[in-house]
Amino acid sequence: MAKITFEDKVALNVNSDIADVNKCNATDLNEIKNVVNENDDNTTNISNAIGNLSNLNTTNKSNLVNAINEVNNNDVLKGTYSTNETRIGTWMGKPLYRKVLSTVGLSAATKKSINYNITNPDKIWIVGGFIYSAARVVTLPMVGYNGDLAQKVDVWVEKQENVVKLYSNGGWGNDWTFYIIINYTKTTD
Repeated sequence: MAKITFEDKVALNVNSDIADVNKCNATDLNEIKNVVNENDDNTTNISNAIGNLSNLNTTNKSNLVNAINEVNNNDVLKGTYSTNETRIGTWMGKPLYRKVLSTVGLSAATKKSINYNITNPDKIWIVGGFIYSAARVVTLPMVGYNGDLAQKVDVWVEKQENVVKLYSNGGWGNDWTFYIIINYTKTTD
């Protein structure tokens, strides 16, 4: 598209044999010129935005559609809970990740370690967890189970060992699965 560059038109004597409704006057031509030129400006602005994909906060900068799809996919991933590392947002200016850890069963009065397998962890914290069986779901940490306030399950992060630890003073058989949800940042981001 290109702009119309002629000078604005002025009214001329017009042929009186032609009905006014069929005449194109100076006002009509100037309005057409202004609309075409405005559309050209808008097209140029869009082209400039597409041409400057390097300014987008995406990894895929091959074209605008791919960049938009990446942003949409990232928004979908923010609601994803997975045993794989998932970027879910930003924490204090740094990328924020989430991962779900799981293990089955826990013997009474023992500590169980779950390796969280994170490369270069910086800040790491537990945001939730639960114990699941076919019959029941119990949130973590748990104080009191089935009316027994003395029975508990503790969960915490041991950064030096790269693990999340579980401790229970009661036994949980292999029909119970423990899920721990962690958020974290990395020293390399």
